[in-house]
Amino acid sequence: MPGECRVDNRQRDVYGRAGRGRGQEAWCEERRKEILPQPKSKGGNMGQVTSEHVNLMLRLYEERREPRLREAREWFSANFHVKNEEDVMRVCPPGSKENAYMRMVLSYWEMVASIVNRGLIEEDFFFENSGEQWAVWEQVKPMIGAWRAMFSSPTFLSNLEEQSQRLEAWREKRNPGSNAAIRKLLAQMQQALQIPKAHAAGG
Repeated sequence: MPGECRVDNRQRDVYGRAGRGRGQEAWCEERRKEILPQPKSKGGNMGQVTSEHVNLMLRLYEERREPRLREAREWFSANFHVKNEEDVMRVCPPGSKENAYMRMVLSYWEMVASIVNRGLIEEDFFFENSGEQWAVWEQVKPMIGAWRAMFSSPTFLSNLEEQSQRLEAWREKRNPGSNAAIRKLLAQMQQALQIPKAHAAGG
């Protein structure tokens, strides 16, 4: 072939480099890799997700399936709809099982948010697979100012707040109008849950 020669049964290129005794097919394949551009991964941002990210994500998912935490999450979603401190005292008074549920849910999602905010899980990957923390933040927003003042802690649940804001922006960029639609759906679900309670209270 042009630009190639054979000396002592070894193929040489135009620079005189020999295949050093390897088979012609293997040598040509190596030269092809040197000359031709290699295809790039089509994974995009997914290439940033490591096995450590995946393993930690699965670990957090397993924690969510723990029976008591699962029960607490179900209770929180169905019952923690408050507007002021009086509502909190009515729904989950100190020392009650419901108060423990509230604290379990908030501490879990604050912990998860602190992990993701520090980059220990790739954020796009996490947002693609988890949105419950955003709903939890929506439920506690009416109380966050009072709680931060009560505890003299301006950063109380700040990791959850920061992550929920970024998740909302991420979701709106990908699917404009989705946040408003989800808020509407959550309001409808809350209203539907209150009807049986009202009937039970009325006898």
